[in-house]
Amino acid sequence: MAKLEDLIVSGSDMDRELVGDILAPYIRLDKERCGVRPTEKWEELGTEEKILLYLVARKAMVALGFPIENEGAAASEVISQTGLKAGTAYPALRVLL
Repeated sequence: MAKLEDLIVSGSDMDRELVGDILAPYIRLDKERCGVRPTEKWEELGTEEKILLYLVARKAMVALGFPIENEGAAASEVISQTGLKAGTAYPALRVLL
């Protein structure tokens, strides 16, 4: 059983294998476009799940040296990269915030 102390990491630490395991069924990272390419399983996800996975993908892209400025993303970018409709994405983003 894990202790709370086992959860502490440096702010820059990332379990690359864990992130890969989380993302692999749903998306691929496109280095040329600095974006994501959804797999067939992507459509099985709910709105909030898609947003969270996209944000984890942003973190992975930064760790892999993709030419993006930061891990964060504006709402408009989340919408364009995930394929979600604005009327669906904005309420989900507010819930997640």
